[in-house]
Amino acid sequence: MNEAFAPALDVEWLRRVEQFYYREARLLDERRYLSWLELLSPAILYLMPGRFVPLARASAADPETIHAPDKELSGYGPRALPLREEGFAHLAQRAERALKPNAWAENPPPRIRRFVANVEVEPLAGGSVRAWSNLLLFHSQQGRADHLFSAQRRDRLETYGDHLRIVEREVRLDGDTITGPSVALFF
Repeated sequence: MNEAFAPALDVEWLRRVEQFYYREARLLDERRYLSWLELLSPAILYLMPGRFVPLARASAADPETIHAPDKELSGYGPRALPLREEGFAHLAQRAERALKPNAWAENPPPRIRRFVANVEVEPLAGGSVRAWSNLLLFHSQQGRADHLFSAQRRDRLETYGDHLRIVEREVRLDGDTITGPSVALFF
């Protein structure tokens, strides 16, 4: 399929996914991590591949692939050397840990704001969708420098009854050098 001329999308699906992302961002911004876990499938795969800056190499077959972002992922794909590769149990453990008073890295808790934009949706078989979104995350914590994280998220969402849940999430940070306090944030 030529992506420049993709077929028209059902506007209701787009609206539904956008509202899902806005709700997810609000729950995370309000530090309601246990409620956020309810938006995840028990079978979730949460990936954050490492990035690097490769030298451009000419490609006779398709000139658009010379500078393709996929070539910046560590190794030969998103799972070759990830910064994070987690399932539900690990995400739940991190969410519960962040809410404890002795979580010293989170004391005082940081102020975080997530901005979700450029949402695209592609319906898949069986009531699931592939979704792309851009995320800007602002992180501020008392006594420390403020940080911005920019990323693209690639998700697979499935319907569970009347609700959507995240089954797969790949977070592609735009920065190749992480200057922020941690990538242990929920993107």
